[in-house]
Amino acid sequence: MNKPSIPSIDLVSIQQSHENDNRLSSAQFLRLVKARGLSSGVVIGVGFGGHCENLLEYRGIDTLVGVDPYQAQTNLATASGLNASQLEQLYPRVLDRLARFGRRFELMRSTSNVASMRFNTPTFDFVYIDHQQGYEAVIADLASWFDSVRVGGIFAGKDYDNPERPCMQQAVDGFFQRLGWDVHHAGDGMWWVHKKALAISYIIPAYNAEHTLWQSATSAFVDNMVEGDELIIIDDGSTDATGDVIEGLLENYPCIRVIRHAENQGAGAVRNFAIELASNNLIFMLDADNVLPADTIEPLREYLMRRNADAACFAQIRLFRDGDEPGQTAWVHHYPPGNASFEQYCTMQDPPGAAGNLLFTRDAWRRAGGYPEHVGALDSWGFGLRLVATGSHLAVCPEGFYDHRVGHESYWQREHRPGKTDRLALSLLRPYFGRLSTSSQIYLLQGENQDRWFSELAERPLRVEGESRGRLLPTLSQNIHALGQRIARLVTRAA
Repeated sequence: MNKPSIPSIDLVSIQQSHENDNRLSSAQFLRLVKARGLSSGVVIGVGFGGHCENLLEYRGIDTLVGVDPYQAQTNLATASGLNASQLEQLYPRVLDRLARFGRRFELMRSTSNVASMRFNTPTFDFVYIDHQQGYEAVIADLASWFDSVRVGGIFAGKDYDNPERPCMQQAVDGFFQRLGWDVHHAGDGMWWVHKKALAISYIIPAYNAEHTLWQSATSAFVDNMVEGDELIIIDDGSTDATGDVIEGLLENYPCIRVIRHAENQGAGAVRNFAIELASNNLIFMLDADNVLPADTIEPLREYLMRRNADAACFAQIRLFRDGDEPGQTAWVHHYPPGNASFEQYCTMQDPPGAAGNLLFTRDAWRRAGGYPEHVGALDSWGFGLRLVATGSHLAVCPEGFYDHRVGHESYWQREHRPGKTDRLALSLLRPYFGRLSTSSQIYLLQGENQDRWFSELAERPLRVEGESRGRLLPTLSQNIHALGQRIARLVTRAA
């Protein structure tokens, strides 16, 4: 039996229409390539090959990799709207079209994610996104290829201001602006972003930390900090020999930035103060009694980028006591990877990120309203709550861990008081009361529960409804303003 022939299609006319639509953005990008002296790159979404051909005709391009599966994917439109059989015809035509450029060009018939795995070091000067897939696909491309572009290189693409594709601008802005990077619009739909070093500002608030600060601070320097990173130590009115320890650290690490407060202002206040002064848009907050094992921050930094997250914490925390080797005792707090949630903060005393020692963007910190102040040792728990409640993605990294010191007079032990801690935690939860179930709101309004609800979360977790279920609360939503005022009066009276 003869095999049925595939109906012929007029690829030439479709190609002409497609490349006419992209001619201006392609020309804008080529001007940028020439102006910045870029010589190697990746084009994700080769299509008919016109954009790649335009770049390769410029002799300054030494290496260009094109990535395109030439395969129709469920729920994803191709650049031309071609079906599977038509794409099979297109692939060899593109190979022939670009064969004249020899080894300067390689066409990888692959999905973007799979192709990126071959280039896990800073290999290219640019990555250009040239496809019409959705928001999630653009985010995945940026995350997958992020490490493949050298510092000083660029990310770029088209359709930035296309009203029919708002997902492109949303994805690009969301991915880069959380890092404090500018998205440039070159006109004709072409956007580009200059890649900078992902430098981190490490911050250590220190109050009467003479016995622990040295080990904490030096752990940041040992196989964790890289070029562009900085360490800021704030001596928050210590009355012991913490100042002498800092002087010793400066002799060994003169690059440390030191802030000294004559009077104690509290951890939340000094954290916010130091973040305002930090040079970088990525912040790692390290407590003065905890320790970073070697090579633990880079996986956390990479995970934040891969997950398109605003903050990242370790899934595992190791406990150790003075006199022990860090990590000598058992593993604790093993959280599943993914994103921390508002619900976890309403059902667990120790949700992901609540212990502090996490990486986050300055943008997420601002959106959260900073660390809460005047809440004692709940400042880290409150900041984690604010992060997840204000829409930041707090990713739980399965790789790496930090060592958490126990068995000494920690900040928590100095500040925690039964009842008082519960009331302070309630004051932090109050702005988000509307997300709780009616029964949980009523439970928290009862005076005797306000002195124990936080301590008893494991036995009596709160229920989250409202926004998480996509509907309004049935009773209290009608008078939420009055409810908030009543809670404020109760919390103030109880405190």
